Amino acid sequence: MAMVAAGQVTVPALAAPAPAPGKKTPAGVTLPRPADKVANHAAQAAALAAAKKQKKPVEVQSLTTETTTTFAQPDGRLVTDVYAGAVQIKQADGSWAKIDTTLVESEGVLVPKVAKADVRFSAGGRGPFAQARRDGGKSIALLWPSRLPEPQLKGNTAVYQGAAGAKGDLAATALPSGMRFDVVLRERATEPVEFRIPLELNGLSAESGEDGRLLFARDKKERIASLDTPAMWGAGPASQAAGSLGRHGGRGRAGAVTAKLDASGKNKVLVLKPDASFLADPATSYPVTISSVFSTVPTADTDVYSLGDWNNADSEYLKAGTESSGGSPVPI
Repeated sequence: MAMVAAGQVTVPALAAPAPAPGKKTPAGVTLPRPADKVANHAAQAAALAAAKKQKKPVEVQSLTTETTTTFAQPDGRLVTDVYAGAVQIKQADGSWAKIDTTLVESEGVLVPKVAKADVRFSAGGRGPFAQARRDGGKSIALLWPSRLPEPQLKGNTAVYQGAAGAKGDLAATALPSGMRFDVVLRERATEPVEFRIPLELNGLSAESGEDGRLLFARDKKERIASLDTPAMWGAGPASQAAGSLGRHGGRGRAGAVTAKLDASGKNKVLVLKPDASFLADPATSYPVTISSVFSTVPTADTDVYSLGDWNNADSEYLKAGTESSGGSPVPI
């Protein structure tokens, strides 16, 4: 999964012109500038020569970053594609690999092939169903109160069928900069529903933020990760338009779910409690999904548009304006 390019920046090759008198350089535009300027210019010159000879864009690999890719153009320009999040990760040998969150088994756990976040999921059994590791041995583990079955793998998602009771599943999904976990209720519950997820923290602290997120910090000061406010929705599109949108197609009417951090025991416990009236409402279509996103990136974005408001932390798109749904444009 790669983030869609937010835009392009075009600059002259090798040197940027000084701004005109009285003009300032646009704020917020930062192009990749390696420390070794001599090698950088040599790489640009080589790429420009190759682009002119081949009559097609050639990547300037020395300017590559996690969120940008620069191409030399046949006409002598440099064009940088700027992305809203990491799309490639630098490898130990200095090469760059495109992010690929497809899950594979490694040393008894499931890990994404290439991702910015170091996350791993259970291959079944007892213990954490999801873990995230940071530098210096810092780690966060989410435990499940019962033994997990061997998961079914679907791309970047591991599905533990029956883990949430006879009528519910647990799903863990690898994202470029984190992970998402979903509890999927396949049928209407006949008893009150509550999920208690113990946390194991190594070198990190956890606290509830004012915005409803669960914040993880190093040395109780430096926030390095967050668990977003959980969301809940029923099956089926919220309207005909929602079903045709690639971003949230398949999500039905939304319900409320409360999340609190129980620190009364040895380990802190994340308690998720979906709105009982929403679950019991005949208008709610099943399966119902309760979802939360863990991110190692300190910022996220939210969709606010006419069909509903959604946390957009796990989406590969960053959109603004309107979307066409086959009928009237839908304002975002």
